[in-house]
Amino acid sequence: MRRVLRGVEWSLIALGLSACASLTGERIIYDQQRIRISIESDRSVNRSTPPAPNSHPVTMSPDDVRVLLSALRISGWSGTILGMISNPQPIPLFRKEDLDVIATPLALALQQSGPQERVQFSLPDPETSYSVDRTTGGLFVRGPHLHVVVTDHAAFTRADTGGGDADRDLRDTKGMKLWVAGPARAASLPPNEEPRWVPLETVHVSMNVNEVLALSKAPSREDETLRQIQELNKSNLELRSRLTEQTKQMQEMKDELARLQQELDHTKAKRPPTKKTPSP
Repeated sequence: MRRVLRGVEWSLIALGLSACASLTGERIIYDQQRIRISIESDRSVNRSTPPAPNSHPVTMSPDDVRVLLSALRISGWSGTILGMISNPQPIPLFRKEDLDVIATPLALALQQSGPQERVQFSLPDPETSYSVDRTTGGLFVRGPHLHVVVTDHAAFTRADTGGGDADRDLRDTKGMKLWVAGPARAASLPPNEEPRWVPLETVHVSMNVNEVLALSKAPSREDETLRQIQELNKSNLELRSRLTEQTKQMQEMKDELARLQQELDHTKAKRPPTKKTPSP
């Protein structure tokens, strides 16, 4: 019952936030099936000196967005002391089903955002319709890098404080950590290129866009090994064919030499003996 009430409270809060969207400069790109994609001001831009604007608008296909975000993994715990002492296993940041829905509106949002803005996402817990736990965060492109920040994830439930969502500690990040799954890798940025994140945005990761996209189009190690084996087999067959042909030619030359030798011996055998002239 308490979860149901908390779900109702969260719905009312969401409605209130929607009503105030115009005051915060939020522009809604997608708002269906409890999934929300929007464009908002990026506070990290002006936290740098001098300001570090984003490379927006940026053209990126939905497939490119899907490839980049499918490389992300997240780990965390679910509101218990056990989670703090265990070794959380990374899971995909977004389910495939969710990526199929949000890839296009995210690409559209990146095309419509400006240098001072970022793209925000908010997805519900797919397992229940009343949970207050959602997957929320934002992303933006700056230079060659895609920066992704996560502020909450539906897979890791928050500890029940008994006081409703209003009692949530905003510093509670559930021990979350963002990862980049291989063969892709997270970008290691020098301090002057690292975004100046807002204090509560502690869960973030950066990726080199072109590098990750190129890796997705490159053949896998298994495919490359198979290709090399196939090429080696082809080369061996060609060498074997050439060797067979050379052996055949050598045999023909031996046969021809033997035939000529037989003809020479036959000619010598038929030649009459030379008569010797008697001495005077």
